[in-house]
Amino acid sequence: IEIEYQKEHNYGQSLQKVHTIRKSLERISQICKPFIRLVTHVIEDPAVSPGATVYLKDVLDNLEYQDEEIKQLIIDCHNADAEADKCQLNKRDSTLYTLTVITAFFLPAQFFTGVWGMNFVSMPELDDTWLYPSFFWCVIGALFVIMMAFLHFRRVH
Repeated sequence: IEIEYQKEHNYGQSLQKVHTIRKSLERISQICKPFIRLVTHVIEDPAVSPGATVYLKDVLDNLEYQDEEIKQLIIDCHNADAEADKCQLNKRDSTLYTLTVITAFFLPAQFFTGVWGMNFVSMPELDDTWLYPSFFWCVIGALFVIMMAFLHFRRVH
């Protein structure tokens, strides 16, 4: 499942197969339980010959072994389903992280575009030709320093 999830081909079909197999195994386990009880009851019956009892004990051991194997396969199916959920959550987390970084990068620029895009006539700053460009480059420089510090901190830890 993990390989098919990474390839992203037939992932849904594979997971559906796992669910189908798990349901089939659970049904087989339910069917085996009456047979185990039946063989146990026949073994305990005094009317059954000792030679047949030895054979039936072997059958009982095999039935119990197969029942344990089926239970382990059911657990493996649950684990595969949990692993698929984990892979899906990791992919979603990666996507959300990418969107967060892109948003954090473009949000300040969008804010300043909105502020400087307003049409005001009576603002005293409008007469100073170097105020807005110098403020812009100071903000860009501060953002650059913060970004570099963040990347450095992330690499160190």
